[in-house]
Amino acid sequence: MEVIRTYLDNLFSTLPDTPQTRRAKEELWGMMEDKYQELKDQGLPENQIIGTVISQFGNLEELRETLGLEQPYAAAPPPQPQPAGIPMSYAQAQECLTTYRRASRGIGIGAVLCILAVMPLFVLLGLFELELLSEGLAVALGLGALFVLVAAAVVLFIFYGTQLSPYEKWKTNGALLEQEGVAWAQQQKALQSRYFPLRIALGAVLCILSVVPMLITAILTEGTYFQDGAALLSLSVLFPLVAVGVYQFIRAGMVDSCCKMLLGELDTGPALSPVDVKTGKKVPTVVDIVAQIYWPLIVIAYLIWSFLTFDWWITWIIWPIAGIAFGIFAGVTESIAKRKAYQKNEP
Repeated sequence: MEVIRTYLDNLFSTLPDTPQTRRAKEELWGMMEDKYQELKDQGLPENQIIGTVISQFGNLEELRETLGLEQPYAAAPPPQPQPAGIPMSYAQAQECLTTYRRASRGIGIGAVLCILAVMPLFVLLGLFELELLSEGLAVALGLGALFVLVAAAVVLFIFYGTQLSPYEKWKTNGALLEQEGVAWAQQQKALQSRYFPLRIALGAVLCILSVVPMLITAILTEGTYFQDGAALLSLSVLFPLVAVGVYQFIRAGMVDSCCKMLLGELDTGPALSPVDVKTGKKVPTVVDIVAQIYWPLIVIAYLIWSFLTFDWWITWIIWPIAGIAFGIFAGVTESIAKRKAYQKNEP
């Protein structure tokens, strides 16, 4: 609505400021608002709604009698409708999708490494419980493997995140793709839609089934002397299954998000993820700022709890709890931002 309001102000800027002109402007604004809401209720994309409203009510000469502007007026040609979004060429769109596909693999592997980072520790502690390894050696090797894998994951996140940074301005403000690129992007999205549900379903199934080995082992070894060791070893099977599931989520989600960005189907707006259009640099949101403090504190809490108690078999529970809590916080924060953005665009 802000784009339409600005267009209307520019349209009437060449007319004298009289009661008749002000009344006509408010009447035209009401007509535009009704048409905008009608098209929005039909589920049309924001860019298409804005273009339709402006093209239908953007000629004062045709609406002069309807609005009561009986006297002739001299006015410059009305400005051409400007669809919302930042222009993107066909070549840029192809490069963008290629980069997103490559980055989805790299970031997905980074997530896999983060999840698998704790697996060696559980395996080694399981061997300790089975009296096949000393506790000190198990903890030392397990923590060493953890930090090495996490460090490798961080390198991947930084490397591929940097490759995606040039596209932040389009992701946030919307992409205005040329016609040839639109047809190509629609074709790519149709192709992606064949595999997206399969990847999501596979990821969900793997995450659900990941607890099965642990439950079966707990039942079969209950009351035996190697119960604790078997439980730790079976718990280590959980992480590869979850890792593969999360990898499927990331691969499917990032490519699908890119296709939607190219077609202008993503929720965009400065209120959600501010970006400097000139530099393309993202302005940190509340979620970004909190994340920079929240996750280091979780890491510190995990290490302190683990080293003070040496209950490595249970301290891992802090990670899913922290992840769910942060997800709830991020979801609520984004919902509030969307509501504020919507209210700001309302007249």
